[in-house]
Amino acid sequence: MSSSPARFAPLIDALSPPRDGEADWSAFCTGCVGLLGVSGAALTVMPSASTSVPLAATDSVVASLVELQLTCGEGPCVDAVAEGQMQSEADLTVSGTERWLAFAPAAVELGVRSVCAVPVAVGVARIGALLLYRTAPGELSEVERSDAVAAGGLAASAILGAPGDAAVGIGGGGQGSWAVLHQAAGMVSVQLGVGVGEALVRLRSHAYATNRPLRLLARDVVGRSLRFEDAA
Repeated sequence: MSSSPARFAPLIDALSPPRDGEADWSAFCTGCVGLLGVSGAALTVMPSASTSVPLAATDSVVASLVELQLTCGEGPCVDAVAEGQMQSEADLTVSGTERWLAFAPAAVELGVRSVCAVPVAVGVARIGALLLYRTAPGELSEVERSDAVAAGGLAASAILGAPGDAAVGIGGGGQGSWAVLHQAAGMVSVQLGVGVGEALVRLRSHAYATNRPLRLLARDVVGRSLRFEDAA
């Protein structure tokens, strides 16, 4: 059983901007919600398992799921990019913690019961993930899973063809890009005399230990209200 190509029209329209324009990532995520019958969706670019740049999210819950995975270093998007395969959990309250010890219970606290992440990839090049969630338990249907994979492919083609820095704010909420995280990592690297990769690990660990959003912690570092020489 296959879905009608017409169902993808909202996604294609969102990814087909006027000449010299930029894809409407927020409209794309909104289209995924309608296409797949999920509660929310987010699109992220992941240069590495420790770095995630959100392009758009449909709501604050899925935006928090993106941030949570970056802080914990685990979750469906991390696994989807690492393994190059769709990752899903039908009920996080039943078996989620067997896979994601930190992510699953925190996601449940946000009201999330099921999640699915699709690699955003072209061939063997994995550049990010499409994250989907529902507030009720249950797997995507066979058709929905096929559509989700197709949506991930459309997003990959659009991202690779996007001019310049494609990172925009989450859901149009004015939160800006996550460039501040990379700036903070550079500052922590200097403060502690470690590599940038290790600095990102230190930032994530501190955010997790203090139960603070990683992005806000990074702003404190950049704003010089927090020095890791003092926090270590």
